[in-house]
Amino acid sequence: MNEPNTGAKNLWLDAILAAEVFATDPSFIGGVRVRSLPGPVRETWLELVQHLLPEDTKWRRIPAHVSESRLLGGLDLAATLKYGRPVAETGILQECDNGVSILAMAERTSRAIIAHLCSALDQKSVTLEREGLRGYAKTSFGLITLDEGLDQDEGIAASLQDRLAILIDLHGVSVNDLIESNLNASEISEARSKASNLTVPEEVTRTLCATSEALGIESSRVMIMAHRIVRIIKTLLADSSGWDNAIASTIRLALLPRATRLPFQDQADDSLPPDAEPIDQEEQADTSPDTSGKIEPMQEQILESVLANLPPELLARLKVQSHRASQARNAGKMGQMQRSFKRGRPMGTMPGDPRRGARLNLLATLRAAVPWQKVRAEKSQSVSKTQVKVRVQREDFRVVRFRQRASTITIFVVDASGSSALHRLSEAKGAVELMLADCYVRRDQVALIAFRGNSAELLLPPTRSLLRAKRELSALPGGGGTPLSSALELTIQMIERSCREGATVGYVILTDGRANISRDGTQGREQAIEEALEVAKSVRLLDARGLVIDTSQRANRNSEQLASALDAVYLPLPHADANSLSAAAQANLA
Repeated sequence: MNEPNTGAKNLWLDAILAAEVFATDPSFIGGVRVRSLPGPVRETWLELVQHLLPEDTKWRRIPAHVSESRLLGGLDLAATLKYGRPVAETGILQECDNGVSILAMAERTSRAIIAHLCSALDQKSVTLEREGLRGYAKTSFGLITLDEGLDQDEGIAASLQDRLAILIDLHGVSVNDLIESNLNASEISEARSKASNLTVPEEVTRTLCATSEALGIESSRVMIMAHRIVRIIKTLLADSSGWDNAIASTIRLALLPRATRLPFQDQADDSLPPDAEPIDQEEQADTSPDTSGKIEPMQEQILESVLANLPPELLARLKVQSHRASQARNAGKMGQMQRSFKRGRPMGTMPGDPRRGARLNLLATLRAAVPWQKVRAEKSQSVSKTQVKVRVQREDFRVVRFRQRASTITIFVVDASGSSALHRLSEAKGAVELMLADCYVRRDQVALIAFRGNSAELLLPPTRSLLRAKRELSALPGGGGTPLSSALELTIQMIERSCREGATVGYVILTDGRANISRDGTQGREQAIEEALEVAKSVRLLDARGLVIDTSQRANRNSEQLASALDAVYLPLPHADANSLSAAAQANLA
């Protein structure tokens, strides 16, 4: 029998703690973002939260494409048509006052709904001024957002995430890793009363602030919520030895998922931006207040622990973000969203003419027409004696608007020369296959260029076919020279062709940087490197985002110069495997 994965088990333990913290006081915490696909793991976590709440707690689900009138309250169309006067309906947010609301498919929520949720969380109330109605109602609730995004680009809106205290990711957890919570609803209720009377020492606050700054978190809301979380966790743990465990748990739940850079310490790796200044730990220690030995200054220990325990995928993402910020890039995002009136994700309605090919939304049209019925009836009495239930005019028409993602192509440029170890080639093949596995959902395409001997070759044109990719990759040989300039020229052709077809393009170059074949096929390392850098300056003029992964055992100066000439992100991954290569590519090109 296989033992449960330790990393996944720790993720689930943190998820249990997140459920306990949230259940202690949902409206005080604000909310939780749960990043996970639908399945038994996510449902088990939701059942755990509901089990830890008091029995009479309201529990409401917000549909994925909820309308503003259903969320806030608005015109009850059926009742209005029946009684001949405006009749209001109660919105979901009013229904879940003093309860919990669950937002399904939060990554697809429209900006208008996000704005209303943020306002309700801030003001603890909803204001209704629409469709001839006006009202105000208090509502205090905790929000659970279910994020089903497959990559970083599909996450929930930053404005809403900024108001959620806890962020957890259940992607790596399976049903074999699940265990039950040691607490029950009565113990959670007891912890709620104790937490309100607990005072957080100043040194704990200083430690959280120092960690937040080191991780590049700028939002003051996050620090306020972290202060609330650490107080509740300290109460739940009932640990009399100190605040160390509460602080570490708070960092994992609230700070680490929001990190935008690596902690800048003396022991940080060489891939950090050269202008980054390390945190002066001695200065922090000198300015720390005297706490009579009850709480030791923990900034340095916490930062070291954070750096040592970063998950591999988070480490790769933070490295890429650090390089991207230092380069101040202006390139657009991969797979940009485009407006459409025919297909894509529904994004609400707008005034329009259905005769021009747009799809009419009948209910929205009737809602727009109803408030004007009395005025129109009075005007039409002298014109027509025909009795009409609802008078609809051209300005009432509401059409559905959609949003669809542009085609995305990722070009892998793989060094298959003799200087690149054979196991590097297998890792590149695995990374391509991993990215292709998600193409059916994201509608992305992947292309593969390999260079070896005297030239580069397009082995795999842009495709979503996993079977075709595996067949081509399995036949890819290795060995010979390193014609890097030829590979870059072929990459330019691929990018230009894809851009002309309306796709957004990104490329990933896996090489050790040891070019030794010129464009004319002659050997010579110095000339080959100069030609490659010259061609790279042409690539940077194209509308494409790039990533250079240095696959040599030690960081190579040639690869770094190549990334600089391309204006691409440089990422040395000497011990990378297929999973980390795929994660790094998706983090950079998202």
